[in-house]
Amino acid sequence: YNVYGVNMSKSKIIKDLANDDVSVETALNRLLVMASDIENDELVEWINNELSGYSIGSKLPSYRNIESLPIVYSGINGSFKLTNQPLVLNGILSKDMCKKVTSHKITQDVVTLARLSNEREAHIDMSFLQGVVYEKTGVSCTSIRLLLPSYIFLQVLSTVKTKLLRILIELENEYGN
Repeated sequence: YNVYGVNMSKSKIIKDLANDDVSVETALNRLLVMASDIENDELVEWINNELSGYSIGSKLPSYRNIESLPIVYSGINGSFKLTNQPLVLNGILSKDMCKKVTSHKITQDVVTLARLSNEREAHIDMSFLQGVVYEKTGVSCTSIRLLLPSYIFLQVLSTVKTKLLRILIELENEYGN
């Protein structure tokens, strides 16, 4: 392994992950074996959550809490029929409610995240806001959606990969190749 002329002997899994020769899922499975061998329950729990997805009661890592996501609506505004237009909720909902509505917890497993990162975007139906939007603005919404652009899933995967590399390097420094 050669970086800028410096010869580095690194474990195969570190090289493979750094070069994108293995998926994050494969690297997590390999790390799961190592974490079990050294009886690191906290690491095993993190790996299991990343591989299986986080359950409702699980404490999510901060990189999986996404805020300020865009909301779009389709409907009738005055005499205009609009499709996928931005919906600003300031003034319609309280500041705290706006923050809650435009935030999302990414709980999916890494395989699902990889698939979602290849899609143009995902969304969450927020049509339950139709009544309050109409009451406050007079806009008649036929749909309201919280957008989850693919880059969000890529960011989570990238953070998992970076954390994974750091853990593998730390383990190699402590236990050897």
